[in-house]
Amino acid sequence: QLAAIWEEVLQVSQAGIHHNFFEQGGNSFSAIKLATAIRNKLQTELAVKDIFRYPTIAQLSEVLGDDRKSLSIPRLAPAAITGKIPLSPAQKRLWIIH
Repeated sequence: QLAAIWEEVLQVSQAGIHHNFFEQGGNSFSAIKLATAIRNKLQTELAVKDIFRYPTIAQLSEVLGDDRKSLSIPRLAPAAITGKIPLSPAQKRLWIIH
């Protein structure tokens, strides 16, 4: 499962268990995508820093096998919009600059 996720994120046809994620074309953005895909598909939490520490499938599989708790990820549902939504501080700054 981990190899399939790896191949999808890196868009490679075959990922070897000892291939380095970053040597295969991975970068910090694709590491975030990998961590998110692992969370969604394997229902387990993995920090992005773990991908930097353990950059091969073999190393990550050992880390993921270490008594990680399965996640219960709730489904997100859109909330009803009632009235005006206040701007965030960043949006206020952009509005003032504009």
